[in-house]
Amino acid sequence: MPLVETEMGKKTATKAKPLITAASAGHYRKVCQLLDTGADLDVRDKDGRTALHRAVKNGHLKVVDCLLRKGNCWRSLRARDPYGWAAIHYAAQFNNKNNVISMLLDRGADPSLKTYRGWTALQQAAYKGDCYTIACLLSHEKISKRSVLSASQVYSRTALHYAVERGRFTATKLLLEFGADFNAKDIFGQTPLHRAAQENSVREVELLLLAGADLNAKDRNGKTPSEIAATGSKCQELLLGHEQHHPSLQRLCRLKIHSMLEEVKSEDIKDFPLPPPMKSFLLFKNVL
Repeated sequence: MPLVETEMGKKTATKAKPLITAASAGHYRKVCQLLDTGADLDVRDKDGRTALHRAVKNGHLKVVDCLLRKGNCWRSLRARDPYGWAAIHYAAQFNNKNNVISMLLDRGADPSLKTYRGWTALQQAAYKGDCYTIACLLSHEKISKRSVLSASQVYSRTALHYAVERGRFTATKLLLEFGADFNAKDIFGQTPLHRAAQENSVREVELLLLAGADLNAKDRNGKTPSEIAATGSKCQELLLGHEQHHPSLQRLCRLKIHSMLEEVKSEDIKDFPLPPPMKSFLLFKNVL
């Protein structure tokens, strides 16, 4: 990023590298001192990352707070690196150290922001199976769970698609608990059940079936999940077995209740006048 050729610009240029170095190392007092004497928050390192990107990546909460307080918060949160990563993507990719995502969301970070390849922070967390970050993103009071859960990548795959195909069982369960659409289709017409079947993610296939995923959904080639599963695989046996048997009454009850809700909200289900075991079943807490 070019610097303005002014006295302030020259001053900023000399302090740009020290600011990024201090932010990356978590030197709170040094960062504050540099900002107070005119350091430019928009200056980048050789990889195109800002001081905020570096501080978030390393989980330096006090430094992140200082950078957001002393600069243009909205602009800083939306600053992108050459790959389109904003601060929230760095937080999700690098394990949300010290729960830095919650601070970013509190300050107005947009969880629906996508990298230039179309990835959201939730998709990054789901791909890695990072349940702590998933919970932080979906339980924050300032976000719309529906829009974040339904956000899709370049292939129109949601976070649930990535969790199941990577075999992230606990993450899959958590996404379902928060109301992820288990019948969403990507650009190839594949649902999460298709992806799990194709990748032979046995436990995830079972979980999706218990959640009520459509066994008969067809992709663009007219294939159902059982037809794209490897012949003779455990996944194919499981899918064919479910095709031949009717679902349990308990499963049918869950499907009916979920179908009556515009948006599945765990806080709503907890208030239902139902026995605790049924509530747990609705929230996918005891499915396996």
